[in-house]
Parts: sequence; structure tokens; C-alpha cells
Amino acid sequence: RTHRADPKGDPGRPVGVSHDIPAPRTLADNISMIYDGKIILSGPPDVFRQSGDPVVRQFLAGEADGPMGFLD
Repeated sequence: RTHRADPKGDPGRPVGVSHDIPAPRTLADNISMIYDGKIILSGPPDVFRQSGDPVVRQFLAGEADGPMGFLD
């Protein structure tokens, strides 16, 4: 199961995982970015657009050059 209701009646929140950069920014209320096993940024899409974090900037730009390494 991917979704379970809270016993107190809270239906919970669906979670999606995507590498499609534009989709979450238009569909999600909140986004979290995991890098190197840690959540490095979490919040509404505007937080990502305004972020000065070089890892976030590289990811959003879809650039190969930057602080994130790529597998060979």
C-alpha cells in the first residue's frame, strides 16, 4: 500500500517521487529535495525558485557541471 489513513481521521498526504523537474513545481504544494542521503531543502515551489543553494540551482537548471557529481 502506498497510502494509509491515520486512526484519528487524518487521510495523510500522498507522496510522489520525480526527476521530471517542471512537474512537481506545478503540481505540488510542497517539495523536498534529497541529496547525498539528506533533505537539503523542503517547502513550497517558490522556496526552490528563490534558493541560492548551488546543488538546488544545478538540479533545477538540469546542468551537468556543478557541485553534484554524476555516475560514470
